[in-house]
Amino acid sequence: MPYETSSYTWISGLTDLGIVLLGWIVGVLFARLVVRSILRLTRHTETEADDVLIEAVARAVPWFAAGFAAFVAVRIGPKTTGMVSAVDTAVKIGVVLVVTFSLATLLSDLLKKRALPLGSVGATTLTRKLVYWGVVLAGLVVVLRMLGVEVAPLIAALGVGSLAVGLALQPTLTNVFAGFNLSLARRIRVGDFIRLDGGQEGQVTDIGWRATEIRALGDNVVLVPNAKLSELIVTNFSLPGDELGCPVDLAVSYDADLALVERVLLEIARDVLQNVPGGVSDFKPIVLFKGFGESSLPVTCVLRARSYLERANLIDQFTRRAQARFVQEGIEIPFPQRVVRNVTATGAAAAGGSAPET
Repeated sequence: MPYETSSYTWISGLTDLGIVLLGWIVGVLFARLVVRSILRLTRHTETEADDVLIEAVARAVPWFAAGFAAFVAVRIGPKTTGMVSAVDTAVKIGVVLVVTFSLATLLSDLLKKRALPLGSVGATTLTRKLVYWGVVLAGLVVVLRMLGVEVAPLIAALGVGSLAVGLALQPTLTNVFAGFNLSLARRIRVGDFIRLDGGQEGQVTDIGWRATEIRALGDNVVLVPNAKLSELIVTNFSLPGDELGCPVDLAVSYDADLALVERVLLEIARDVLQNVPGGVSDFKPIVLFKGFGESSLPVTCVLRARSYLERANLIDQFTRRAQARFVQEGIEIPFPQRVVRNVTATGAAAAGGSAPET
């Protein structure tokens, strides 16, 4: 055996460690000088997938260099066959672990940046963690097989133990599976603007393993447990698309010329849709009179906004212009008014008596 020797000393050990450390330093320098230079060039591309890939390679290069240095160092100087075999096995396991964690991080980052063709499903913390730990578990299984550990009995033992753990963590697991359901069903997606039946509304920023994060208009965060959210009545203003109708309610006097009111409102609506940011310029506005009110004629003008967040500005500009135009055209917006009749006096007059003087 070429490696059978017993003259290995602590000096030889320090030398081998120095070689490994030198390999790691060389890997770091290579990653910074070469890989980072390539990264600066790829930042000008349209996709972010190449940036994420190069960053993952840059993180793995020093560890590969250290593994290669260990592979070379164990073959220099006095070594035993058992030492060479042990180092080779350790290097192989290290390579598998580096590849595993690099691949897990790469896929997780690609999902975070939506660089994979999975739409909004891949943008949640829950799905990213699922992919990450799925790859890590697969890598650990490979490592156990390399060490000669039988995986099947271990999985069976974990299955029995996981039953007790599952019962203890039932509320947490309920939220986890509810989060998977929300992510995969895609009825609530990251970026959607929603309103809960309790009145809370905001934009969905993340679906985690326990709760869904909603950023309200006041820039505060509302956390809703996934299991609770799956049972609530939710209005999603981003489905089936971001565009939505904007009904604006007004009221005019009974003496108003309804044809004039309709013409004026349509002119204002067309101007707002074409000139105010957030309006759908090719939408034809609608004016509807909604019956008879107590003291006015209620009327609704329907606009269309590109998104729920732009809806408020659209309604604001329409209301301002409608009020100014109504004053210009002499269209009255009446105050609430009631006709009060003296029932006692009327009854006395009908009976032939005289009503009291006022």
